[in-house]
Amino acid sequence: MFVSRGPCYKELMSRVFVRRVDPSPAVQSDPVWKLIYGIRHRVFIVEQGVAPEIEIEFEEAATHYLAELDGRAVGCGRWRATDKGHKVERVAVLGDVRGASVGKILMERILEDLAAIDARRIYLSSQTQAAPFYERLGFRPEGGIYEEAGIPHVLMVRA
Repeated sequence: MFVSRGPCYKELMSRVFVRRVDPSPAVQSDPVWKLIYGIRHRVFIVEQGVAPEIEIEFEEAATHYLAELDGRAVGCGRWRATDKGHKVERVAVLGDVRGASVGKILMERILEDLAAIDARRIYLSSQTQAAPFYERLGFRPEGGIYEEAGIPHVLMVRA
């Protein structure tokens, strides 16, 4: 397993490729979309029991990302503009590489892209067990714990 500091992290960064994916309906038949949906299905629907009709929404309004480790699709995420700012959501990493900094590299790319468009308020709805991960990326909890899709969450805003 890799750690997020020192030479191992630098070596991992050279093995992880994060690509931004066009959300237009014409492109959604692209094989990359099947990889993104496959990761989300496995993590959210199979592992966590989220209902498919809740998990698949706002697809065309979001900018999507796919993370690959050594050419294998292992993570995904997205952001979309809302009336409250720019919301990061659907961040998922396959279980066998979770904890190996793929999620960190994926989030760093998303945050770089949001900085490039001068996003002012970046926020997300974190599962409570993932809140420490987002805190290490500069997000802070705002408000109390609430339930979303049957899972405890907390609103987090990037400081």
